[in-house]
Amino acid sequence: AVTAALGQAPPWRAFDLTRLASARKASLKGVSWNTILLRAYALTLREYPSLNGSWAGDGVRSNPQIGVALAIDTPVGLMAPVLRDPQNLGIKALDAEIKNLAAAVKAGKADPSSMGGGTGTVSNLGSFGVQRFNALLTPPQATALSLGTVEVQPVFDTDGAIRARTVCEAGLTVDHRVADGADAARAFATMQEILDDPFLLLGWAAAKNSARRTTFTPSSNYRNTRKEGITWMSSLGSPPTSSACSMRRRRRSWLWSAAFCRY
Repeated sequence: AVTAALGQAPPWRAFDLTRLASARKASLKGVSWNTILLRAYALTLREYPSLNGSWAGDGVRSNPQIGVALAIDTPVGLMAPVLRDPQNLGIKALDAEIKNLAAAVKAGKADPSSMGGGTGTVSNLGSFGVQRFNALLTPPQATALSLGTVEVQPVFDTDGAIRARTVCEAGLTVDHRVADGADAARAFATMQEILDDPFLLLGWAAAKNSARRTTFTPSSNYRNTRKEGITWMSSLGSPPTSSACSMRRRRRSWLWSAAFCRY
């Protein structure tokens, strides 16, 4: 049952999607923002196993798999079918899976087995023009990601110049029995890093701020998606910069990752 009685900490963050907006006009054409942000959320849960855990009454139970429940508005009310380990699918395959699942749920033809096993929830009201909202937890899940509309906003650069930036406001509701607001803030920082880097979003490497602290290891879908990533990297141009790491470290990461694309 959904409840608001649990201790919840919903920090907010405006994700910068400017570079991804360029990619969606090229190599990611046709892939929805919902798919991209859901994938980034699943990868973040992979990097922070504690946030993928569940409250078990006397402690936190770890979950070996990731199950993202996607809130869908249907003629009979809200339903949340679960995508199991969506981070293991290629991004275009995931986009097709989400669209097929949503169509089946709205038509009342979804497999009943898809309605359980979630370890986190994504709720997106952006299509209704909502900028931000607080998503309630579904126990025993520890987190719920709320997504507002993706829009272009004017921002000031450090030199005072105005430029356009594509942003999406997101909130991450956290069960305080499992984690706290600082954990959610760190997870959000990693999620932004994933959204900045195609190699991270495609699951080819672990984020630098990851709680796992792993080194680069091509994932199981690496060979199936490497051409997509190479095309995407070309469309994005030079590596991004962020407060999370220096330009030098970022360039080294990209060059190191790109070396694997030769195989």
